[in-house]
Amino acid sequence: MLPEFKILILLSLILLIYSCKNSDSGNLPPVAELPDTLAVSKPDSTLFMYGIPYDSFNLITGKIKRNGFLSSILMEHGVSMEEIDMVTRNSASVFDVRKIKSGNSFTLFCRKDSTARADYLVYQHDPVTWYVFSFNDSLNITSYRKEVKSTVKYASATIETSLWDAMLAGGLHPSLVVGLSDIFAWSIDFFGLQKGGGCRTGA
Repeated sequence: MLPEFKILILLSLILLIYSCKNSDSGNLPPVAELPDTLAVSKPDSTLFMYGIPYDSFNLITGKIKRNGFLSSILMEHGVSMEEIDMVTRNSASVFDVRKIKSGNSFTLFCRKDSTARADYLVYQHDPVTWYVFSFNDSLNITSYRKEVKSTVKYASATIETSLWDAMLAGGLHPSLVVGLSDIFAWSIDFFGLQKGGGCRTGA
């Protein structure tokens, strides 16, 4: 009797497993295809400066020497006089190279090969303006300008001894005091200001 009972239990388990397998097979959700994480999340390691991928070049910095010429700097780094002339002609309306000032900074973007040729030159004309000379596929000059934000601040003080002391006591920078006296030198006698007088200025 016991062996028959074991056979009955075994058959019941086989039927139960088979029926569960058949009933669930039609309800399984489709397996979503996983994206290639390397292709999706791979960051762009290229770093740009003035629109140039500067990590692809060797950078050489310097300053324009007195009575120095841009052409001599470029020719020392593999740029021909014909290319220099073409760039200045193509972009005469963008920048007049005759306005290049001695003492201003420049950066050369030179190839990382045996030629070490300069493909770009970035010239800083003033604290907010740069010019990019391209000697690569395009022969032209592109201007870049830093965004400048102006902030107006007001300060007031009462003169006890002098305008200088009053403005410094009000937290104003000494250069602002000197600049104010220069601006109004012909209209206000700062040395004749009386004790107790007021002053108000904007920075």
